[in-house]
Amino acid sequence: MRAFLTDTDKLKGTLKTLEVTSDELRELIYEADDLVMDCRIRAEYPKSKGSFSCCHLSSRELFFRYQTGKKLINISKQFEQMQPTLKVYLEAAARFNSEGSRGEMRRSSQVFKQSEIVGLTEDAKRIKGWILPRNKELHYIGIVGMGGLGKTTIAQKIFNDKEVKARFQERIWVPVSENANVYEILKSILKQLRADDQATSDLPHKICQVLSDKTYLIVLDDVWNIKNGWWETISIGLPSTEEHSGCIIITSRIVDVVKDMGVMETRVHQPKLLDEEEGWSLLCKVAFKSKKQGSTNSNLEKIGKEIVTKCGGLPLAIKAIGGSLSSKNSSIPEWDRICKTFRAKIATKIIILLWLLCS
Repeated sequence: MRAFLTDTDKLKGTLKTLEVTSDELRELIYEADDLVMDCRIRAEYPKSKGSFSCCHLSSRELFFRYQTGKKLINISKQFEQMQPTLKVYLEAAARFNSEGSRGEMRRSSQVFKQSEIVGLTEDAKRIKGWILPRNKELHYIGIVGMGGLGKTTIAQKIFNDKEVKARFQERIWVPVSENANVYEILKSILKQLRADDQATSDLPHKICQVLSDKTYLIVLDDVWNIKNGWWETISIGLPSTEEHSGCIIITSRIVDVVKDMGVMETRVHQPKLLDEEEGWSLLCKVAFKSKKQGSTNSNLEKIGKEIVTKCGGLPLAIKAIGGSLSSKNSSIPEWDRICKTFRAKIATKIIILLWLLCS
């Protein structure tokens, strides 16, 4: 649904009828995300308490599963009802992409828009303080937090910083994701080093040769686990000398993962949630062209800040709702409707989930 929404948002300028469909689809995504968060909280809570048994389910848990099943069926039915409308535009979307406009990559990249960054200055400053000094050994840093907190954006900001560019001779960005493929990661590193990546064996040794006399920064974005041994294989090719130090920045949702990869506890950074002003500024950047445009209407600003509060300071949530508001043409009744129907319990869930992940 998100992939289709990305395409429809690009086509809105030429196909106005897509606005209604994409807004309905966005609401359905919110509902699905809400349900997923419910399930994640339920799954994480027993783990945090050190007790879990799938053989002994309480009546409350059984009722929750029954209700979840009903909601899933309802979401599926709504999507099925939308499918005939969506299919009408699939051909148009394909034609749009074939004419030279490529869709966004599903995986992260080092590219970012500085104008869209809000509230991450102190995060970047702290991490830069760790990586700019020359270290005698390979230096590991972790950026950890729940999904949507801005971990990748912070890494992008650092990766593109002028001082960081001057500090390191080589900078490499590697999107890892849940199903890490060691061969693809090694090939990606070699390609960014402008080295021959056609070889099929001893790729770690080749990386070691290229980096042996250079300072380098490698960002491993969205690491979920190291269970299949991909990290052990890759780390062999990461040299460390006194004259040519290196730094590895790892973003992950799980603090134990970055620690297992060599990050000391004192070098784990956890981004904070946005405060009201930062959240309002971000909402304006997405819903309008600037904060100034949103501040010209005090009633709109009041509703917007209430929405930001309901988002719990989570950047991803603010961006998502901002995307929906962007099509409302600053209509106070429409903003008010979205504010009132926006699930207030999302903020509580975010706080609970953060507590569970950090405990």
